[in-house]
Amino acid sequence: MNTNINKIFGLVIAFLALSVNVFADIVIENDYAQFVFNSSNGGLKSLIDKSSGQQHINSSSQDASLWKIQFLNSNTVESRTQNLQSSSVQISKDRTVNLEMVWQVSQYNFNVKVTIQLPNNSGIASMMISIQDNPSMPDINNVEFPKINGFLESGQYDIALPQDNWGKLYKNNTLGFYGIYPDGWSMSMQFVCATKGTDSVYIGAHDRTSTLKSFRGVPGQYFILDTLQAGTTGKGFDGFPVKLGVYQGAWMEGCKIYRQFAITAPWTAEGRISQRTSMPQQFKHIGLWMRFGDTPCPPEIPTATRNALLYQAQTFFNVPLGVHWYFWHNNNFDEDLPNYFPAKTGYPEQFADMVSRGWIVMPYINSRVISHNNIEEYQNWLCIDKQGNPYDEVFDGKLTHTVCQYTDFWQNKINTISQTLISSEIGANAVYHDQLAGSHPMPCYNAAHGHALGGGSHWVDGYRKMLHKIRETAAQSGKEVIQCGEFTAEPYMDGLDVFLIWSMGLDEQNIPMMPAVYSGYTLYMGSNASFGWSDTAWRMYVGRNFLWGSQCGWMTPEQLFAIGSEKKCQFLRQVGLFRVQWRKFLTYGELMATLGSSQTVTESWTIDPVKPNIPTLPAVQGSIWKAEDGTTGIFLVNYTNSTQNINFSVDLNSYFKPETKTVIIYRVNSRSTQLVGIYPKEIHNFNENLPLNELRMLDIKPFNADINGDRSVDYSDLEIIAENWLQGL
Repeated sequence: MNTNINKIFGLVIAFLALSVNVFADIVIENDYAQFVFNSSNGGLKSLIDKSSGQQHINSSSQDASLWKIQFLNSNTVESRTQNLQSSSVQISKDRTVNLEMVWQVSQYNFNVKVTIQLPNNSGIASMMISIQDNPSMPDINNVEFPKINGFLESGQYDIALPQDNWGKLYKNNTLGFYGIYPDGWSMSMQFVCATKGTDSVYIGAHDRTSTLKSFRGVPGQYFILDTLQAGTTGKGFDGFPVKLGVYQGAWMEGCKIYRQFAITAPWTAEGRISQRTSMPQQFKHIGLWMRFGDTPCPPEIPTATRNALLYQAQTFFNVPLGVHWYFWHNNNFDEDLPNYFPAKTGYPEQFADMVSRGWIVMPYINSRVISHNNIEEYQNWLCIDKQGNPYDEVFDGKLTHTVCQYTDFWQNKINTISQTLISSEIGANAVYHDQLAGSHPMPCYNAAHGHALGGGSHWVDGYRKMLHKIRETAAQSGKEVIQCGEFTAEPYMDGLDVFLIWSMGLDEQNIPMMPAVYSGYTLYMGSNASFGWSDTAWRMYVGRNFLWGSQCGWMTPEQLFAIGSEKKCQFLRQVGLFRVQWRKFLTYGELMATLGSSQTVTESWTIDPVKPNIPTLPAVQGSIWKAEDGTTGIFLVNYTNSTQNINFSVDLNSYFKPETKTVIIYRVNSRSTQLVGIYPKEIHNFNENLPLNELRMLDIKPFNADINGDRSVDYSDLEIIAENWLQGL
């Protein structure tokens, strides 16, 4: 009897142990982070930063989905309604924690597998989803992965999103966020950072193919990364690495995490700007940009008279200049696209004149759409939706249609236009591609184009092929061509030399996410502040763009040299001179940090009176850059009409090599260079007083006692140090 009872008791204990095992959460963790998944459906229930104990997911739901698949026929399946067939956790020799979960979708007889790897030395895991090949399954339209319920806490996190060209910081976000990639207006890079105090979450799609996707979420409710996959029967879906996890820091540290991926991506394969032989050297040295052509000029006026204001700009600013030229074409602006030729009378002569004077001359074209009046001619190459209709887009009341960038026909069309622009017929040496990086890919369902239907990467592939074709065709004729795209979108930067940054950034919420990731690899142009603003407001906008690495300007000389613009013009001159003088930082270097004084200034950046824009910025803003030669540059701008102070600390250990023991610091402005002193390489406290409107640079170098470079340390070196010191006093 006792034996039977013991057997029964043992079976009960075994059953209970089995039950606990079946329904226990799936946990993966290391010293930095803990991830908890629901054992019945695989939903992510918890994400904890173990260094602080911060929980970043507040979900009580037990039926949350980790993924969702939508087919072209509009049917859907998601993980919470499917059977989690198996899950296993293994630890590899390098102490990486590996989780594999497999769901069986019986409705269509295929499996979905999610693999997650949490490395030993990071709180950020790598997640991938793959959908099994099956000829009987419908075409896939889009895949939502990962889906996270209860993500973040409403009103408690600052969310950094790479949109509006530079990037944006939504403080204490409650309303949610949305970005579609790649699109300089909406989302120029593939990651999001969320910060509470110093506890941060990173979500990044490390997708080397730049597939069309969106990031969307509402704090406290959900986050979804939605990939619009090109649907092909039976092909399934092999995803890309999605990085999800925790780190200590804020948006700048998050940008540096993404930079580690970005500098290995196809669009940075040529290397840093210093290594990019495809980027003309002349362009790398540009100080400022003008915008020209806005004012009509009768054809009988001589070329020298037409270009007189550009001559004046060249003399006054005294730096290498570029000019973005509009209204050179015979068609009205944004009408009868793409029929630009022949050029208006006199413009080729103007172009050739300025090129001969060392300018970069960059005419406008639109490389993305055609006008409605030309639809019959181009209808075979237009993007069409699922119903077979072309996409309609209206700009200033003008109806246009989007062309499929994947087609050889359109690539060759834009290439022919571009080659004509840089030929002797027109005389330019650069091309501006309107809308190119400023509008997201349009899903195309035209089977005749040769790409998979829907989303995917074919749009980006087509654009990149077109840009390279333009460059290669020019090279075959012994020419260089500079190419610029409107707004910023990362996957085009190997074909484009520069991105136009214009009035998208009229916001105190802007942060320099794009240069934090890509400084030293690509360039930006523009700082088109309104001449109707106060001098202080104007300096705030132009100065901030300068600090973040833009080739400033993109303004008409008519406005710059108008009566009342003298102070604005003088400030822009300082900006241009600093840009050229310190290009080892601002062109070739890496943006490392931003600075701001405790004092603030509030001005109006209003363009539309119906939508007043009153930003408040630090009275003094700054940025820290690291050059390829190992030196560090700190740039400061006082926006106000009075002396301002800024205090900040810099850990010099993080900027210089271990063998460097001391550094020498110089203070530079437009009038002089002064020795500040020689200091140990440690945390250094700066206390800078800037006169009104001043641009200042602190040049920090490893100290070498052989100042004059004669390979000996003697009194001549001490004399140089003493002379510089006295000048500093």
